[in-house]
Amino acid sequence: MVELNSGEVGVVIAQNLVRRLQPRVMVVHDAQGNPLHPHKMLDLMKDPLAGPNKPYRIVHALGYDKVKISPRELFL
Repeated sequence: MVELNSGEVGVVIAQNLVRRLQPRVMVVHDAQGNPLHPHKMLDLMKDPLAGPNKPYRIVHALGYDKVKISPRELFL
């Protein structure tokens, strides 16, 4: 689980072995903490934009106990 510079929360779903801070991320909560359906997929290696001239970046990792999410929600 990671927090992005947009305030959104995501789950890292694939590593980037060359640039470790630019993995693929599935965004599961918006900046207000509301669940996103459908989930938004981001490949940080491709520099998707969170705003004008503002690429998405990981701010920090989150513990699983910090975000209320069910594993079933991610894979069903």
